[in-house]
Amino acid sequence: MLSVQGIDVYYGMIHALKSVSIEVAEGEIVSIIGSNGAGKSTLLRSLSGLLRPRTGQIQFLGQKIDGLSPDTIVHLGMSHSPEGRRIFTNMSVQENLQLGAFIRQDAEIAADMERVMERFPRLRERFKQNAGTLSGGEQQMLAIGRALMSRPKLLLLDEPSLGLAPNLVAEIFRIVLDLNKEGVTVLLVEQNAHRALEIAHRAYVLETGTVVLSDTGQSLLHNPKVKEAYLGG
Repeated sequence: MLSVQGIDVYYGMIHALKSVSIEVAEGEIVSIIGSNGAGKSTLLRSLSGLLRPRTGQIQFLGQKIDGLSPDTIVHLGMSHSPEGRRIFTNMSVQENLQLGAFIRQDAEIAADMERVMERFPRLRERFKQNAGTLSGGEQQMLAIGRALMSRPKLLLLDEPSLGLAPNLVAEIFRIVLDLNKEGVTVLLVEQNAHRALEIAHRAYVLETGTVVLSDTGQSLLHNPKVKEAYLGG
C-alpha cells in the first residue's frame, strides 16, 4: 500500500530524515518508535504532503505522491491525525467532524458521523460544544474521528496517547486495534514503545532521522537493544 524509498527531508539546513525507507502492506498496523527528535513526526508530515522530501520517492497505492498537495493525498485515501491533535478549538465537535469530510459529496457523511460517535460516545455528549472545551482525551478522540471522516484506506496516527491518563491510553489502543480489524491500515507513530510494539504487525526504530532496526512488533518487543533504549530495560 505504501512504499517510502530513501527519502531525505530537511528543515532549512537541518537534515531531519536520512535516506529513510519503510513499507506498509494493506491490512497492517505498522509502528514507528524512537526518542524525541528522531524524525517520527517529520516522516508522517512527509507522507501527508505537509513536507516535501528533497530526494527519494513515496508511493501510495502504486502512485507517486511526493510533491502532491495534502488535499490531493487525502483524496487518494490517506488521512493524518497529527501530533498535538490540531483540532479547531473555536469550532464545535460537529463542525470539526464535518471538516474531516471536506473532500466528500456523497450521501453517507451523516451515517459516518454517527459511526464516529458510536465509537467515541463522549463526542456525542459534547456534539455542539466548542472543541477547545474538551478534555485532552476527548480532543484526541475528536482528532481521530475527524481523520476517519474522510474514509481513509491508510490512517496516519501521530502520538495518539501523548499526555493521556493510563485508562485513556488503553482505550485509544483498543480503538486502533478495532479500526484495523474493520479494514483500516494504520501507520502509528508512538513514544509509548511497549504499547506500539504490542499491537504492531511490523515496526521500525528511528534514531536521529535514520531507520536503525525493523522487524515484527513482537520481535522488537523482545529485542535487547530495544528493551534497553525504549522499554526501560
